[in-house]
Amino acid sequence: MKKVALALSALLITAVTFAKGNDVLTLTSNKSFKGEVVKIKDCNVVFKAENGEKYNVPANDIETLKFEDVNNKVYTNYLTMMSVDNSACMKGSADGKAFHGKGGIHVALGVLFGPFAVIGAAVGSPNPMNGARTAEMSKNSDLFSDPTYLECYKKAARGKNVGMTAAGWGMWIILLLL
Repeated sequence: MKKVALALSALLITAVTFAKGNDVLTLTSNKSFKGEVVKIKDCNVVFKAENGEKYNVPANDIETLKFEDVNNKVYTNYLTMMSVDNSACMKGSADGKAFHGKGGIHVALGVLFGPFAVIGAAVGSPNPMNGARTAEMSKNSDLFSDPTYLECYKKAARGKNVGMTAAGWGMWIILLLL
């Protein structure tokens, strides 16, 4: 009896293990991949392919997502997210890239303080109200209190600040080598 119970337990564990990974991700280029959707966040989908590698796929590159298990937590969160206006994230990213920051100051900080300035830019918390031109130029001021907008804005603005600071540090290194 113990052998039968052990065999059934092993069979059940094997079935559960191999049942994962039957979600299908189809890109806008019509390429399809089988695997498992691990999470959906910040207009990106983290997808674990059949070979075990994880990929971070931007939502605008995805044509369709097909979930195998309709009770999957990621799927139910996805449905909730799709019922909300997703354009807030796109608007936040666009505003963060277009209007935030004083690029010249970040370049100068990179030249003067190098890696310390890059770290400072990476841990900074950009805000649309503190952006050099965001409050004036953005047509999305009604979204400045939306958490989705703010999260995407901060990510895009932080990336821009880090890039400008790293460019300044790179200039310093080039000048040093000349």
